Amino acid sequence: LRQLKGNNLRTLDGEMEKLSLYAADRPGITAADVRELVGRDISASIYDIIDAISRKDRARAIALTFDIPKKEIGSSVGLFCWNLRLLLNVKERQRSNYPAQKIGEELGLRKFQVDRVVNQARQIDSGWLKEALSEFTAFDLKIKTSGASDVFLSWQMLLVRLLAGA
Repeated sequence: LRQLKGNNLRTLDGEMEKLSLYAADRPGITAADVRELVGRDISASIYDIIDAISRKDRARAIALTFDIPKKEIGSSVGLFCWNLRLLLNVKERQRSNYPAQKIGEELGLRKFQVDRVVNQARQIDSGWLKEALSEFTAFDLKIKTSGASDVFLSWQMLLVRLLAGA
């Protein structure tokens, strides 16, 4: 539950209340209950996909894209773009030999995020990041202006195309 909703006690309390009502007639709450009622955190899915890309695990990255609900594709594109820009900013600072702690401070990252992002940035090519950012931006524009006949299919094709070059 904490992985899906973070550390905010008010949020966790609300989710626990929903779960207790949902599973009221059973002896306990299962992980399946949490997945069913609370759902998957989209930002965690994006982080996991980018992490798989950084490890060159294309199969896992593609499999993780299926965890993103169709209704969340629009916000997922924005999160992808934000993360790709973040990685480009980290790479720029790495070229200037900034220590990880300074990178984290300048980019407003929490301590637990710094190591992961710094490692991802080291493993992903700048050219690929720029290409992916351009592709996601074009896709975002397409779905917001002209629409796509099948947004989910277009989303999957975009990811497969990008992952082939990762």
